[in-house]
Parts: sequence; C-alpha cells; structure tokens
Amino acid sequence: MSTFTAMTRGAAAVVVAIALSSCLDVAESPDGLTFFNIESGNQQTVQTGTAAPLPLIVRTLDLNQGPIAGVVVNWSIITGNGTLSAGSSISDANGRARVNFTASNTPGTVHVRASVGTDLNLTFILTVVTSVITSQ
Repeated sequence: MSTFTAMTRGAAAVVVAIALSSCLDVAESPDGLTFFNIESGNQQTVQTGTAAPLPLIVRTLDLNQGPIAGVVVNWSIITGNGTLSAGSSISDANGRARVNFTASNTPGTVHVRASVGTDLNLTFILTVVTSVITSQ
C-alpha cells in the first residue's frame, strides 16, 4: 500500500469518526431526552390562598415521542408569590413530572419555571385573583 493510500484511508477514518460522534451528540443526550413540553396546568386562574385546580405537568419524551422515566425536573417560582409542593420531581413511566401550586394571599401573575439541567426551561403562567368567577 502506498503512503498516499494509507494517508487517505487514515483521513477518511477520522472524518467518519467525527461524523458519527456528531450524530450521536445530536440524536441522543445522556438520558435520551429530546422533547420537553408543558402538558397541563398552564394559564390557570387561582384564587388567593388556595391550591391551583390542576397540577403543573411537563412531559419528557425521546426522539420517537416515547416517554422517558426518571428525568429530574426542577421547579421554582421566578416571579410572583406562592408555594410549590416540591422543588423537584421525577418523570414517571409516562414521562410526566408534576408539582402542585398554592397561591399566596397576594393577587398578580406568577411565573413557575420547570427545568432539566441548565438548557431546558419551560415557564408556566398563573394568574392569582381575589375571587374566581364561576359560570352558572
């Protein structure tokens, strides 16, 4: 084999190795998480001093839209007042992680962040009011 052929094969092997590693990085994160979505609980109106009618729920999915269990989701209130039932939760077998919100006695807008790691963040917006109008 000539020196040129050996160098060409070596260069081709390096290009293939780089291409494969790039594909793996894009297609698969360490936990396989590809999609992180709000499933339920966004845009709720909550009466002061009470729990929100629905829990805040996010969904963790893989590249094929299949659920991923065991993903740690961190929860925090970034604006407004209230309390969360937990600072973190873990996605279940259906890929759902949830937390409950209870409003303070101060009306206003509350933003709750759900995050996975440092790059994936979702924001729930809740409106806290002194009284909730119900339809009759």
